[in-house]
Amino acid sequence: GWLKSLFMIEGRALDNIIVPWTIVTLHAILWTVLHEIFNLNFSKYTNDDHWEGLYSVVVKSSLAFLLVFRLNRVAMRYWETRNIWGQIIIASRCIVSGVLTHVTSLHDLKTRDQIISWVAGFA
Repeated sequence: GWLKSLFMIEGRALDNIIVPWTIVTLHAILWTVLHEIFNLNFSKYTNDDHWEGLYSVVVKSSLAFLLVFRLNRVAMRYWETRNIWGQIIIASRCIVSGVLTHVTSLHDLKTRDQIISWVAGFA
């Protein structure tokens, strides 16, 4: 079911993200321990405005790059889907053209209209 697929490890990209995630997590734990246990306060040595600006630039730039790459992937999927849909329309037109050519010659207009309706329904 859905819950089983949510926690499934096979087929995921964990091997790509586990090392960077571990480094970032251990880094955060280290600084938290230094700050909380040893009472190291680094704010008196630095300018908070400088860190606020640096933090803002780093986070916003990272998010912008991630968004651009994500949008690029979406655009590629859109064009691929549009290409496939165009191929479906071309195949449908070929089927309808064949039906108009061959069924009209038999003067079976009801069958012709039903076939064209089915093609339009599935295309």
